[in-house]
Order: sequence, then C-alpha cells, then structure tokens
Amino acid sequence: MGKGRIALAICFCLIVALSGFSTLLYVGAKGLESKVSDLESKTSSLETQNAELNEKVQNLTNWRDAFMDASNFTFTFMGTEQLRISKITWTWNTDPALRTFVINVNNTGTKDMTISQVLVNYAGVTGTIVPTLPLILKATESTSLTVPYVYTNGTNYDISVASSSGYKFTNTFSGGQNTG
Repeated sequence: MGKGRIALAICFCLIVALSGFSTLLYVGAKGLESKVSDLESKTSSLETQNAELNEKVQNLTNWRDAFMDASNFTFTFMGTEQLRISKITWTWNTDPALRTFVINVNNTGTKDMTISQVLVNYAGVTGTIVPTLPLILKATESTSLTVPYVYTNGTNYDISVASSSGYKFTNTFSGGQNTG
C-alpha cells in the first residue's frame, strides 16, 4: 500500500468516525432538547401551583384579618362590666331593725350597667334600698346605695352588688368598721 492509500484510508476512517460522532452528538442534543422541554413544562406547572398557593395564602390572610377586625370591634363595642366597691359606712342604731350601711360603688367598666340587687352573705337584701333598684350606672360613674341590714359589729359580711347581666362584685367587710 502506498502512502496515499494509507492517508486515504485514514481520512475515510476519520470521516466514518466523525460521522458516527456527529450522529451521537445529534442524538444527544435531541435528548437534551427533550429534557429541557420537559423541565420547562414542569417549571411552568410549578409556577402555576405557586400562584394558586399564593392566592390561597392571601385568602386565608384576608379571612384572618377580617376575623380579627370583627372580634376587636365586637369586644370593643360590647364593652365590659366592672364594678368596684370603694367604701362602706355602717350606720349604728340601738334598734337593730333600723341599722343600715351605705355602700359606694364605681362603674370601672367600659359600658353602662344596671345594678339589680345587693346581697349580704350571698342572700338578697329584702328591705328597700335607696335609690331604688334596678339602677343604671353609666360607665365611669359612681353612686352610693343605702342598704337596710341588721348587722353585728365585728362580724364579717360578704357584700355583693349584682348586675342585671348576672355578674356579682363582692368584697368582705367587718360590721361596724367603716372603710374608705
């Protein structure tokens, strides 16, 4: 074989090899192109799902905010009942049937309340209370109630003021010992 034929044979082998290599490159590129297309499709699907999730999160956030606003409005609007017994003055009389005590109360709540009853040792007072009950006590206002009660000096009494809503505000006082 001559040098020319060898060179020609080598060129032919190189052409065949390069042809095979380019076919491999082509097939590889087509496979890579297919994978890129699949990734783009999956990315698009994930972006759609992400947008849907963001919308759901926003809806939940809106619902939470609306609920909190409504709760705050309701609690603020409804207000609270709170009463403080600030002072008690026992009035002595030798005739026990004529004994009374004067109780000073402050509405420290955020809404008006109706005082419906005064209780001593958790039993309702049966005599006439002045001013007459039920009595509306506006928020931040104070009043005094004169309560007829046959008490004994030195005896402890649980004195409660009850609202028409059913709340009872109770303190313990010793009969005959004025406070305040």
